[in-house]
Amino acid sequence: MANRTVQAEALREGSVIFVNGKLAFSRLAQLISGQALIESIARQRTQAHRQYPTTQPHTTVTIIDAQLLPQDPNVLTPEEVFVQESLYLSKSGENAGHISYSIDNIGTALPPVLERNSDGSYTQVVLEKDLATGLDVTLVLNVFKSRNYENRGIGIGQVLVNEKIRYHAGSVDTNALAARGIIVIGPVQAIKANPAAAAAVPSAVAANGLPMNTIIENGLPLPGPAAQPAAPAAPAVPAAPSPVAQPAMPVVPAVVSETPEQRIARLEQELAAQRAAAANSGGNSPFDAVGAAPTAGSESPWDSSQGIRYEG
Repeated sequence: MANRTVQAEALREGSVIFVNGKLAFSRLAQLISGQALIESIARQRTQAHRQYPTTQPHTTVTIIDAQLLPQDPNVLTPEEVFVQESLYLSKSGENAGHISYSIDNIGTALPPVLERNSDGSYTQVVLEKDLATGLDVTLVLNVFKSRNYENRGIGIGQVLVNEKIRYHAGSVDTNALAARGIIVIGPVQAIKANPAAAAAVPSAVAANGLPMNTIIENGLPLPGPAAQPAAPAAPAVPAAPSPVAQPAMPVVPAVVSETPEQRIARLEQELAAQRAAAANSGGNSPFDAVGAAPTAGSESPWDSSQGIRYEG
């Protein structure tokens, strides 16, 4: 209800409240945690438009055609009024138009589930999986105070199943099967995969280089890993050519500076050699003109009568 006449701080610890209805949704066989909790938070925000979604591990129950079972119908306790004002009218989905009540039970313990016997007594049962929708149930609620908050809260004390327990059939719709003349005897339950076999599938997928989301449906063994092509032979490296012997550099004689006296002596030797060559050439040697004897008394330094003069 939108307006409350009883606030949470007015609730008394230990008080018990009973609410009856038809089970519309429940998660009581195991905690909503891990990835399921992440998805639950997103669903609470987008579908239920809850401003403060439950972000801790919890169990949850939603009933439709909900009605309070007061201890005294004439005088409701504050706690019963608080729960009465928590009922709401579903406005969408398959529960539209039904008075509903929802509660998240925060904690690491699963609330006890009791099944009604033929004699009217109840026996606690360990759920194999989540309960089927449509079961007649009574929620036994209690008031508690959190150590971290001053306000009181409402939690699930027990869930009373007022008929023989039926389990959620998952994706199997027995009514749809019956409409086609298919009669199903007994509950249909999902079979858990062998953990060893389940672990082997990703290993086989990875060994064959397939994506990790590959689904193997035919039950046949996967093909063996493809043979790897032989690595191409490395090209032959030609032998390094032998170094070619470099020709010996000619030995250049060191230039020795000569004195004037040495130069004169060298020139006289060259001149004598030229004259001898001219005498033996028969007049056809290019040295004939050079070798012509100068006239006597000339001023030439090559005057044979005077020899070579040195003017210093």
